Amino acid sequence: MELLGGPELADLVASLPGFLLAVTREGKLVGVTDNVAQHLGHSMVDLVAQGDSIYDLLDPADHPLVRHQLTLPGPPQAERLFRCRFTTSRASRRPSAGRKLVLLRGRFQAPPGPPGASPGLFVAFCAPLDPPPWPCPDCLLLPAFQSRHARDLALLDVSDR
Repeated sequence: MELLGGPELADLVASLPGFLLAVTREGKLVGVTDNVAQHLGHSMVDLVAQGDSIYDLLDPADHPLVRHQLTLPGPPQAERLFRCRFTTSRASRRPSAGRKLVLLRGRFQAPPGPPGASPGLFVAFCAPLDPPPWPCPDCLLLPAFQSRHARDLALLDVSDR
């Protein structure tokens, strides 16, 4: 019995607040879900076809961190949790165009076959850490008011704002 078919699985992945990513220990990009375009502006086809390394998608300052996480010794099933900055598509008209901070949570998945033959793939759920939206694009401050108090903290006056 199949739990999720093709259309159901596609709907589930599209509703995620992030995208799925699979890379080798060396950083070779093996797969990424279609909804990466919603978060980074890159199409899945372009990423897999042209970029063969996750390092092509990352801020150069984060390369050592990601390399360390991918080569860290330990049990393969151990979960890894770290943040790094992904580059976003230049065509993306988002306020955060350029770089986007993403939280990666994943583990190495062993391939089918004899144990220990291959370290497997690092499969991670990537959740963009978007800053909270401002209430309006023209204002930088949240709605506020001013109050005046007596020495005993009794309320004397409150502004209209």
